[in-house]
Amino acid sequence: VGLHNTYVRCVPGYSQLTSSTGDYQFIVPANSYAVTQHAEYRNQACPVGSVVLNNCTTGSLYDNNDFFDLPLNVNDLRVSFCQQAPPRPGFNHLIDLWYFNDGLHDATGQVDFVYDASSTYVSGGTSVNTSTRTVTINFSSLPASVGYDRVHLTFNTNSSIPLGTVQTYSAHITPDGNDATPPNNIETEQYEVVGSYDPNDKSVTPKGVGIPGYITQRDSVIKYIIRFQNTGNFPASFVAIKDSLDMDLDFSTIKMGAASHPYRMQMMGENVLVFLFDPINLPDSTSNEKESHGMVSFYIKLKKNLAGGTEIKNRASIYFDFNEPIITNTTLNTIQNALEIREENTEVVMKLMPNPSEGKAMIIFEIKEDFAGALTITNLLGEAVMNQSVNLQSGKHALPINLESFPSGVYLVKLNNNSISRCMKFMKL
Repeated sequence: VGLHNTYVRCVPGYSQLTSSTGDYQFIVPANSYAVTQHAEYRNQACPVGSVVLNNCTTGSLYDNNDFFDLPLNVNDLRVSFCQQAPPRPGFNHLIDLWYFNDGLHDATGQVDFVYDASSTYVSGGTSVNTSTRTVTINFSSLPASVGYDRVHLTFNTNSSIPLGTVQTYSAHITPDGNDATPPNNIETEQYEVVGSYDPNDKSVTPKGVGIPGYITQRDSVIKYIIRFQNTGNFPASFVAIKDSLDMDLDFSTIKMGAASHPYRMQMMGENVLVFLFDPINLPDSTSNEKESHGMVSFYIKLKKNLAGGTEIKNRASIYFDFNEPIITNTTLNTIQNALEIREENTEVVMKLMPNPSEGKAMIIFEIKEDFAGALTITNLLGEAVMNQSVNLQSGKHALPINLESFPSGVYLVKLNNNSISRCMKFMKL
């Protein structure tokens, strides 16, 4: 944004302001901003309100004048990660972590990846702190606009971990103090520990509530992950994925995420997104089970102002060489425009407004019976950052909380006693 190294010819009576001394003043709006894809996150790029050229004469040229001054150093980093295969007791599992520089300046920083307490770090990071379960990945001079890099992180799930255990992983890329889009500097995923599983599937984040996958219009950015595995008896030369996008998605907002292998991406027809891994030479699971897996992920926004009850469905077709396609499951989200999403037959309904929050927020409770217990807020390491007793009578209650002293990140707020436990996630910007 701005005029840089601009040639200006001074002509009396033109739109510039003139004076008897021959000075010319060019007015620059003091509230000029650089606006990213998220309009609510704006950074002022033009701190100077006007520029004056002194002692100008008619017909003269004046060049190399930065009329908007130098723009502020606004970063725009983001992070994305996906598992190639789900965690299984007694086995290693691989997580592909990608980090991107969407900003206008080369960036140097780090990614802190927090892994679940039921898993053990094996390899992949620059360093690891086992006491905080944090793997650090350092990077330097990541190129602007198109710069990205990736690492493979390997973890092991202990053989004693029960099936159905939910593991939580989180990544945070910094610096983020002057970032244009803070929400995509942090990503959190939950993976279920499984035994046998379908290696070719599709998943969506957020999953939403209940079978319909209720989400609100505020959950406007959807992340899709497509996993595949060559379960044949010979390596696959190429893999093609055709993803049929729902017409209520905004195709112009697609952004690449983590992937297991290099690929090309393009749109075919009106709403078919194609990923082509060619060549991939994907081993078959019989000869090399570990390397037979692959995955790709992407982000896309919902169209604006969707009506309550709108269903967002999505599925993909996976082609291994020239074989018949494998059709994945269909993901489902349903738009719920109400301010809260309820689970049926719950004794306590809890929500936090606003979410994400920059500072002050309100926790809203709706309780069927009198409640006495504890309200706890923890970070993703499980460390309590707030803990207080609560005694609530049946009905609706509003509890103000001050988050201004909390570092930016994802937190869990939990309300529980001996018989009831409710938990929700929120983000502090």
